[in-house]
Amino acid sequence: MASSDSRFEQGLALERLDADLFRNVRPLYQGKDARGIFGGAVVAQSLMAAMATVDARFAVHSLHSYFVRAGDNSVPVLYSVEDVRTGRSYCTRTVQARQHGRCILTVTVSFAAAEPAGISHAVRPPALGSPADALDLAADQAALASVGVLLTRSEASPSDSRPGEARYRALPSADPAEHRDLVWMRVYGPIRDQRMNAVAVAYLSDQLFLGGSMRANGVPADKVGMMVSLDHSVYFHNPIHADQWMCHVVASPWTGHGRGFVQGHFYDADGKLLATTTQEGVLRMQKAKI
Repeated sequence: MASSDSRFEQGLALERLDADLFRNVRPLYQGKDARGIFGGAVVAQSLMAAMATVDARFAVHSLHSYFVRAGDNSVPVLYSVEDVRTGRSYCTRTVQARQHGRCILTVTVSFAAAEPAGISHAVRPPALGSPADALDLAADQAALASVGVLLTRSEASPSDSRPGEARYRALPSADPAEHRDLVWMRVYGPIRDQRMNAVAVAYLSDQLFLGGSMRANGVPADKVGMMVSLDHSVYFHNPIHADQWMCHVVASPWTGHGRGFVQGHFYDADGKLLATTTQEGVLRMQKAKI
């Protein structure tokens, strides 16, 4: 790790212990009252470990992960990579993140060699607004709490996330399935290792994501008894510059049976589709006081 690496790159640095075995150099972020370490950091480092085992001509095009147990930021995370297949056009890796001898996260990552664009299309974004008009998480905690966002940030954070619109409801709707949240995001750069741009999206995509299910239903954060991610996927579409502002547009097509499901699209400031995200998680309401 070079001393000139960005705050984001330094915070997620990995140490290689063997050909297919890695561990984190620094403790991972764990929020106040959180059950475990921030899941996006473990997903991001799993992707980094997988990347370290493939030829540079392959770029990640998708990852699919399952959160198995809460992580513990007081001990290192070990990342064990399995080479499932390496072909001419595609290759696949699985990664297990382990602590205390047990798996806390399992990820399958697929990589692809570059191909001509061929036919192409992309869903258009809604009116995104501007990050300059979005809420600053560090400065507007009271406003965020009033619309059901409870998030502790620190000066050491490697990223900046700003919900669009002062009421965090850029596209309000009476139908929860039609509700949209817009969140402007970036990591503090500059990013020098170009592969880290995809890692940054994997990291950022777990922020303010599953909460889209509760916000779509008008449920404030302090009424949620338990909100825990179960699985998380990212599809990478176009080149990413994660140290520049991107907008994550989040929708919740379905919530029920104690779970919430969310989908998202990352756009750059010009409206180009960069990545698509999905997540499902436990979403349980706080028991009524008797």
